[in-house]
Amino acid sequence: MVLAVVVAGANSLLAGRSTPAPSGQADGAAHEQGLVDGEPAQQQDGQPQTDGEAPPSATDAENGRLDPATLVPIDGGQGTYLLVADAAAAFEDLRASARAAGVEFEINSAYRTYNEQVALAERLGTLDEGGTAAKPGESEHGWGISVDLTLDFEELSWMRANAGDFGFTETVAAEPWHWTYIG
Repeated sequence: MVLAVVVAGANSLLAGRSTPAPSGQADGAAHEQGLVDGEPAQQQDGQPQTDGEAPPSATDAENGRLDPATLVPIDGGQGTYLLVADAAAAFEDLRASARAAGVEFEINSAYRTYNEQVALAERLGTLDEGGTAAKPGESEHGWGISVDLTLDFEELSWMRANAGDFGFTETVAAEPWHWTYIG
């Protein structure tokens, strides 16, 4: 049941519905921030999280190959960091709430194209090779629903207490900076 909801979520978001879901793959940012233990993320029931693949019948979009017109900047319009529209709107609400509470954080990653995923996997190695990157085409970032943030202890505490109110959750146990929009 959990896997079906998780896998279907990314497709429903891409198809214009509002229920995206996480896949839980580590994506290399963990290595860059030095906090990964090298193990794949596990759900609370001990089962591995999904592999990031969306059901082929749900949408024509492919992980990392989203139509640029479906992506929205989340960095003040600079276009450096992008998410799909529903996730971007929820993230902007989350960030406004955080700022109102005196919490500021930086974005350091969001949507990743397939080619960016390939480069990251080549640089860091994939999980099944003992590295820290998701296999290209299996990253939550490739669905435009995940964001990596630079968080200190206070910011992380705020995110854990409040992000769920905006549809975001931690989906990779070894990456406390990785937040995915699940609606």
